Amino acid sequence: MSSIVPITIGVPQGSILGTLMFVIYINSFPSEFNNSQCKIHMYADDTILLFRGRSVNELQNDMQSGLQRAEEWFTKHKLTLDLKKISLCY
Repeated sequence: MSSIVPITIGVPQGSILGTLMFVIYINSFPSEFNNSQCKIHMYADDTILLFRGRSVNELQNDMQSGLQRAEEWFTKHKLTLDLKKISLCY
């Protein structure tokens, strides 16, 4: 058994509090995409960005704009993406 140590920052690993705080923290992410051609689906720490366009050029522009918005939001909130877990589906 480990000895008791006071926590001065963060939350205990494995606690429900960490998961709850993450969900509250990331909950503002979809509002970044209001008035855009992007739909957001989120579950726990998984997020899907869905884009739809009338042409390839429109789709490319919307995707570029959406990914830039996502990058700006993540940078602002001091979060990083695990690039190994990102996939693009066409």
